[in-house]
Amino acid sequence: MSWSPDGRFLAGGLEIGALCLWDPYTGIEKQRWSLKFDDFMMQEFATIAGAQFVGDRLIFRILEGTVEVYDLDTNFKKQFTRGPNDKISRCPRGEMACSSDFKILIVPDVDRTLRFWTL
Repeated sequence: MSWSPDGRFLAGGLEIGALCLWDPYTGIEKQRWSLKFDDFMMQEFATIAGAQFVGDRLIFRILEGTVEVYDLDTNFKKQFTRGPNDKISRCPRGEMACSSDFKILIVPDVDRTLRFWTL
């Protein structure tokens, strides 16, 4: 779970492959993003592994390693994922980090490398 920088919202993942944005003071769900996979086997990995606000963007990581970035102002989404031929033998561990200027996202992956993504 993660608080928005202004403290107005709380974001968190659900085991059903959804990320929710709540107003914690009223209990009202403001927005929900649901993950969809064409391959039913991938649905097992559809759990949200972490969420983090970075400036006006909400970044979350799916258990299998994919990272999605939502711009809350424009509702524009970016997705950072492995290539179609990359195999997943286990789920990545470790926290995501962002550069102080919010331009670079650093994500540890299962092959013991750090992935650097331009936001």
